[in-house]
Amino acid sequence: IHEATMLAHAGLNKSDIAYASFESGFYETPYFIVIDREWKSIVVSVRGSLTLEDCVVDVLLDPSPLDALGEKYGFDGTGQYCHGGVLECTNWFHADLMKHKILEKLLLGPNAEYSDYTLRIVGHSLGAGIGVILSLMLRNTFPDLRCTCYSPPGGFITWRLAKECSDFVNTFILDSDLVPRLSINNMERLRDEVLHLLARVKLSKYDIAKRIYSLRGEVELGDLDFLLTQNEDMLY
Repeated sequence: IHEATMLAHAGLNKSDIAYASFESGFYETPYFIVIDREWKSIVVSVRGSLTLEDCVVDVLLDPSPLDALGEKYGFDGTGQYCHGGVLECTNWFHADLMKHKILEKLLLGPNAEYSDYTLRIVGHSLGAGIGVILSLMLRNTFPDLRCTCYSPPGGFITWRLAKECSDFVNTFILDSDLVPRLSINNMERLRDEVLHLLARVKLSKYDIAKRIYSLRGEVELGDLDFLLTQNEDMLY
C-alpha cells in the first residue's frame, strides 16, 4: 500500500525507485531514493513530521554540539549546534544509507550505473532539517550535491553554519507557514500573549463556546473587523 500510494502521488514508475524505507519510529524516518532520468539526478526524499513519534522528536529542542560530527565528516562544526531531535534522526538516516550502500552503487566507482548523475536531497519540515545535516555529512563524498528544503524547522541550526550551507542548500517557505518561524523567543512570546489574553477574558468558557457555535456559517474567517469586535466584547 505504501509503495503504490507513493508511486501514484509522485507520478513515478516502479523502475524509478532505487530504494524505499517505510520504517517509522522515534528516530527512524521514512524515505526513498528515486532515479530522475530527465534531470540526471539521484534524489533522496525525506518525509516530514506525520506520526506521534515525529511530534515527540520535534520537541526535543535541546541543542546538540556539532564539533565531533564536523571533525568526522569534514565540515567546520566548531562551536555550532543543531536541534537535538533532528541530529538523532540524521544519525539513524546516515547509518541506514551506509548499511544498504545504495548511493555508492548508483553513483560511485567504475561499475556505477549512474556515475554521471548528481545527488539531490529533498525534505519537508523535519525531513528538511535532516536533509541539511545529512548534506553536511555527505558533501565530502558527493561534492556536487544539492539540498532543497521545504519549510525546515525554524532555528534548528546555528547561524554561522546556516550561512555556510547557502552554497548548496535552497529553502522554500510557503506564505505564512508557522514551522520555519519557530524559535524559543517566539514560543515564549506566544505563551506570554496567551496568558495575558486569558487574564482579560470576562466570559465563562461556556459562554465563549456558545458564542462561537452560534456564529457557525454566519461569518467568514477573513472578516477581520467583525472578529476583532467580537474579541473586544469578550475582553476586559
